[in-house]
Amino acid sequence: MSFGFIPLASSSKGNVTLIETPKTRVVVDMGISFKRFRRELDHHHVSLATIDRLYITHAHADHMVGLEQFLRQTRIPVFTRRKTLDILRQ
Repeated sequence: MSFGFIPLASSSKGNVTLIETPKTRVVVDMGISFKRFRRELDHHHVSLATIDRLYITHAHADHMVGLEQFLRQTRIPVFTRRKTLDILRQ
């Protein structure tokens, strides 16, 4: 099975990675604005409609700053660890 990693943003100012297989597209973290995320997808010729899920690794701003807008703008399921979810709920 082949797969690929596309770093959409990678720095202390924001982290987002797209992981692709022939059947699935997963985003890891949402550390940039939703608007910038959409631009990055467009730049890589990836439709938002083809994203299957989002994983948030931990509750630092550079990994989740765009999460709230992502949740408002999409119906894509979001997954994280229970400890991170507890922090996000606060």
